[in-house]
Amino acid sequence: MTVKGNEHEEMSKLCMGKTRMALRAARIIKEEDPDNAVTLAYYGMFHAAHGALLAEGVLSVKSHEEVNNKFSEIFVRTGKLPREIFNMMEEAWRDHHKAEYDPKVKFSLQEANKHIENADEFWGNVEKLTAGKEVQSFREREADSKRQKRLAELDEDLQHSKNKFSPGTMEFQAQYNKANEIFRLEKERGTDDEEAKHRHPEAVAVLVQAVAHQFHHR
Repeated sequence: MTVKGNEHEEMSKLCMGKTRMALRAARIIKEEDPDNAVTLAYYGMFHAAHGALLAEGVLSVKSHEEVNNKFSEIFVRTGKLPREIFNMMEEAWRDHHKAEYDPKVKFSLQEANKHIENADEFWGNVEKLTAGKEVQSFREREADSKRQKRLAELDEDLQHSKNKFSPGTMEFQAQYNKANEIFRLEKERGTDDEEAKHRHPEAVAVLVQAVAHQFHHR
């Protein structure tokens, strides 16, 4: 069964609102009641997953298990959401059951914080999904973070050495190599050429100097 018109979008927003309230409540009670904070963190993920399904027009799920399975089918198995992010929800589901049904289980504040942080992460990525944005895996984000750090270093180096070296010198060749590395890293990130040029004017200036020098010495 699917929902007609814009009704599914409104219902999806209501689910995301429930996610927000669940996580807010989890943060409030986590120090006094870590067990229930774990349960609330799971419910935050559950409502986010349900909201994502509703955003897709799906209204055929009637239980937690069906939501989890359908969410996995539509978003995880298709590669839209990295499996490692869905694992957060599955882990929270298991711990939620322990907290609910096993009186011997006592979760620590640290464990509650982990589930709350995971729920925040899960929710943020689900919102990207519903907005049609790409969701990166942790490995991809780590690689992109390293690229961003390297780009900042290269930009700073070129800024500090601006107009200090003449084409044809070893120092200028080092600048030239850095400028080329900048555009290689931006290409890896999927940045188009015009945007990359806009972001890195110093690198553009070095490459223009190099081309002019080569043309002059033909």
